[in-house]
Amino acid sequence: MSEPQQVLIDCEEARVRIMTLQGKEEVPWHTHSAVTDNIFCLEGRIGIDLLDPPQNVTLHPGDRCEIACRRPHRVANPGKERARYLLVQGGGRYDFIAVAR
Repeated sequence: MSEPQQVLIDCEEARVRIMTLQGKEEVPWHTHSAVTDNIFCLEGRIGIDLLDPPQNVTLHPGDRCEIACRRPHRVANPGKERARYLLVQGGGRYDFIAVAR
């Protein structure tokens, strides 16, 4: 099994990680109070569900999605094979606020 995340940068103003999701695995609904997420698909497919307004995005290798701070979202691997993405977070201090769905 692969490592779920590889930390490249982790400081007060920015976090950069390579995230791995196994088939059908997901990062649950959440938001950030000050952090903007930039998700770059590296391998497989990455599904991103967003609220306010509702939106569904599917990323393939080379695609990117920017998620503004305070926008509820979840990230999932809709496929059966492993998926990986580069997660670049910045703009403020990192937090993870769970959102009930």
